[in-house]
Amino acid sequence: MPKYVTNDGGRSAAGFKGNARDCVLRSICIALKLDYKTTYKRLTDRWDKTPRNGCNRTVYWPFLERKGWAFHATINCHTDNMEDHIPRGRVILSMPRHYVACINHVIHDAWDSRTKAGNGRKALKILGYWIKRKK
Repeated sequence: MPKYVTNDGGRSAAGFKGNARDCVLRSICIALKLDYKTTYKRLTDRWDKTPRNGCNRTVYWPFLERKGWAFHATINCHTDNMEDHIPRGRVILSMPRHYVACINHVIHDAWDSRTKAGNGRKALKILGYWIKRKK
């Protein structure tokens, strides 16, 4: 199982309070080393909705592509075997209904998202990952 580091992507430092379902925004800020408030505004401007409660694929997909990132689908990849499928470095993992930053196989998230509580701490499926394209 990978290690985990608590990381809110700069949300609290930007002055945001309370709970949010901002995993797409948070993972982008962590993996791309972007400012939370600036990225929040850019995603809001593109969508006319706040990314606080989720972000539509039609918004974040082109945003990441313009930043030079590419998506790679995975097969039979879970958090307990991700080192066999996910490259080292800064990546964004796509899981069912959740996005999370991963740096050198260490999960960076506001909560421990390596397993799903309530299902015997079962490893979560990884649908794919975003990584910076090589030049």
